[in-house]
Amino acid sequence: MSRHNLPNIQAVLFFKDSTLADVESFLKSIGQKRSRLIDAKIPGVQEPLLMAFGLEDNQINAAGLLAVGTRRKAIAAAAYVAETGRNWVEALEIASTAFAEADQYLQRKADHTPLISALEKFSKPYR
Repeated sequence: MSRHNLPNIQAVLFFKDSTLADVESFLKSIGQKRSRLIDAKIPGVQEPLLMAFGLEDNQINAAGLLAVGTRRKAIAAAAYVAETGRNWVEALEIASTAFAEADQYLQRKADHTPLISALEKFSKPYR
């Protein structure tokens, strides 16, 4: 096995699906839509949900649910709904329904996540 020194490397990124795409606008849109739909049924939960999703000041927090979570984000959203006094089954149904409705609103993720060149991606500072 040979070793190679690579000078001037500042970071190594691993993408979970092996593509480089700009998902920021999609994540913002889906997070805002999901939180609005839940807030329409349970007023007052939109802001806490946005914070949990990692949407703060129109920026995506890299440690928020939208950036690192899976499709099980509905469970986290349901916890916010349950905190308002709804039972768990009802809370999970409200969150799951809102997520499904938001997914219908933004059906084709590819339309909202343009591919970007590696050079463009690596020239931007990581947030």
